Amino acid sequence: MNSNKELNAINHLFSSRNFSHKISHIDIEHISSNIAIETPSDVSAELGFSYELKIGAFTHINGGFIQNATIGRYCSFARDVHIGQGTHPTDWLSVTPLQYNPNYRGWINKSGKNSPLKTRKFKWDLHTTIGSDVWIGHSVFIQDGISIGHGAIVGAGSIVTKNIPPFAIAAGNPARVLRFRFPTDVIIRLLETEWWNYHISEFKDIDYSNIYESLEIIENLIKEKKIEKYQPTIISSHMLRCTARLSEKTSSDSSTP
Repeated sequence: MNSNKELNAINHLFSSRNFSHKISHIDIEHISSNIAIETPSDVSAELGFSYELKIGAFTHINGGFIQNATIGRYCSFARDVHIGQGTHPTDWLSVTPLQYNPNYRGWINKSGKNSPLKTRKFKWDLHTTIGSDVWIGHSVFIQDGISIGHGAIVGAGSIVTKNIPPFAIAAGNPARVLRFRFPTDVIIRLLETEWWNYHISEFKDIDYSNIYESLEIIENLIKEKKIEKYQPTIISSHMLRCTARLSEKTSSDSSTP
């Protein structure tokens, strides 16, 4: 269990690095070595730090549960978005995790049986990848291992079971592509510029409502090397561990007579 000083230290780290997020528990001993949270960003969802987790700058996630995922920059997630909930075998004898994890919740020992189970390997925790400039609507469930391309939009209440291409608008249960945000030539240009790698303040005097004018200006700025890619502050696994351990040491030292 985390001490109050440990949690306070990590939450202070978050706020001091412009990451708007508050945790009530984190398992420092089992934290993934692949944590990279770019700032500024804002996450109200529950985050799972035991698996690889990457979140891009200028992304806001308004609620839900997120783990084992890479999420790009400038993304907008509504409330109750779920990513990384895991999966179960559908063509085995059972769906129970005991078939591939004999120590699951300690049930075998708790039931008084000590004989080991003959288990099989099963990958239940596939990594999910979401590009930059993606809008995810309210109460969307995204199946593990899915890839959602840059600029895509997923409608509220959707269940995503298949990959969604860049700049597609998808919705439904299961989600399907309804249309694309722009013509193919515009999508190609957007993907080539990768404008999300830059700080939006670099795009001065742009009429964002005019996609053709915006693209032309951004393309020229990049071609003429008048702007540089944004280098954000990153909250890493190492930073989290060091902060927690330093708080423990400080607490221990202060209690020593």
